[in-house]
Amino acid sequence: AGFADVTIRSNGLSVMEILNYFFPRKNVGEPFDRVESDHRLNENLTRTPLRKAVKTVLNHSLSITRLGDSLKIYARK
Repeated sequence: AGFADVTIRSNGLSVMEILNYFFPRKNVGEPFDRVESDHRLNENLTRTPLRKAVKTVLNHSLSITRLGDSLKIYARK
């Protein structure tokens, strides 16, 4: 399509969804809410500089291994 300098990065991971898959909640009246659970985790990971740094390192690792569940594509026309 004529794009140059194309870079694809993968980041983000639903830790709560993975935990829920391996350790499903039993006898809980409300269904699992992936978005809300991940939102709460993200808020906790951005409260302090150390947690932000850990999140950045994890996202960078996901990008290198291309294992993240979100794609970011950077291109120039």
